[in-house]
Amino acid sequence: MSGDKQEHYRRMGYPIAMDGAVEFYYVVFRTHIRTGKKELCLAGLFSWSNHFHDPAVTIQSLVDQDGEYRYSRLGPFPNRAMAESKAIEMSVQMFNDPTRYGIWGTGGLTQIGNSDYRKPNFR
Repeated sequence: MSGDKQEHYRRMGYPIAMDGAVEFYYVVFRTHIRTGKKELCLAGLFSWSNHFHDPAVTIQSLVDQDGEYRYSRLGPFPNRAMAESKAIEMSVQMFNDPTRYGIWGTGGLTQIGNSDYRKPNFR
C-alpha cells in the first residue's frame, strides 16, 4: 500500500478535520438477507491515519455483510452534495422516489449534523 494520502485528498477538495482526518461522503445500499428488502443511505465518515488518511481504504474496511444485511457502497465523494446527488439518482432507479434514502454521519462532520439524520440511517 502506498503512503499517506491526506495531501492527495486535500488537493482533490476533501475537507481535512482539525485532527488531520480526511472527511468524506458515500452512498450505502443494504439488502436484508432474509426478506430481500433494499434500503439506501447517504453517509459521512472520517479516514484516519490507521488507513493512511485514504477514504477508499476506509470504505473497503467496512463490513460487506452482517447477521441481517449485505452492504455495498459508492464513493468516496469530497462533499455531501456530490454524494447526495448520487443517492437521489440511485433512489429514483431503485424506488422511483428521489427522497427514499436515509442520512447518517459520524459526529464532527461539517456537512451532516444530528439534525440531518433520517431513517434508514446506517453505514
